[in-house]
Amino acid sequence: MKRLEPDREMYLMDAKPDTRPALTVASGDVVVVDVREGFAGVRDPSRLPTPFTDESVGHPLGRITGPIFVEGAEPGDSLRVEVLAIDVGQEGVTVVLKNYGFLPREFPGPALRVSPIRDGMIHFGDLRIPVRPSLGTLSTMPEVLDHFGYAGPHGGDLDQNELRAGTICHLPVFLPGGLLFVADPHAIIGDGITCGTGLECDARVTLRATVERPAFLDRPVIETTDTLQVVGSAPTLDEAARDAARAALRYITRTTRLSAEEAYMLCSLVGDFKIGTSPRPMMAVRLVLPKAILAQAKEIIRPGGDA
Repeated sequence: MKRLEPDREMYLMDAKPDTRPALTVASGDVVVVDVREGFAGVRDPSRLPTPFTDESVGHPLGRITGPIFVEGAEPGDSLRVEVLAIDVGQEGVTVVLKNYGFLPREFPGPALRVSPIRDGMIHFGDLRIPVRPSLGTLSTMPEVLDHFGYAGPHGGDLDQNELRAGTICHLPVFLPGGLLFVADPHAIIGDGITCGTGLECDARVTLRATVERPAFLDRPVIETTDTLQVVGSAPTLDEAARDAARAALRYITRTTRLSAEEAYMLCSLVGDFKIGTSPRPMMAVRLVLPKAILAQAKEIIRPGGDA
């Protein structure tokens, strides 16, 4: 088992394709990663800029840990990242950032609330909410970079609450070693992130990264016990949903005997779209497909006896 601590100040705005690896591991190694809260301990909301604006450039938002160089990973492969454990810190913070979230006119911000975390429960005033830790950012490094923090085929700031312990994330590889980054842990976060933030916190993350050849898919895929969740991204929700749907069709037609038209119909019958991100320049949406149905599709017998 290897350990990686955030020994340098690097944020979502900073990572580049030539960023020096912080750790090199063999395919299949288990790594323990210390990941810092997205707001870097800031507790005065007036000091926090509106994300993804010129105001946020150079501001310490979204501290990231990595990159991790996985030996043997080459472009055209993917990394099978098993999230084995997410152990959160003793408190988390929820922020209404300036002019951010789904209702910026009604709630222009800024506002901030700290919630203690004790014995597996979040103390939100008098409410007790069970901890449900997840990762906001899990990413490889793209070869061509507009903005590392944006969601995309490499992963990035996805904010999908299914990135939890016990799940697997399949990420395409674009550069040798994959260059895996981890950031933005949450003690809990709802799909869609209504106000723009979850319960942002520090966390210790245990994961295993294994090279897959060929790539699982050309988009991130979150795998749970019962589902495959294909993540699409684009500037709008509609376009992100289309991106997820097209990627899901590529997967289904490659791994089953269904035609593209049949796969399209199947997604309409059993696929569920889930919004991950709050409003931002690149939205991320996942199309959730039940594994049991996909397994049936792999066993289809065609007329004439062709399996």
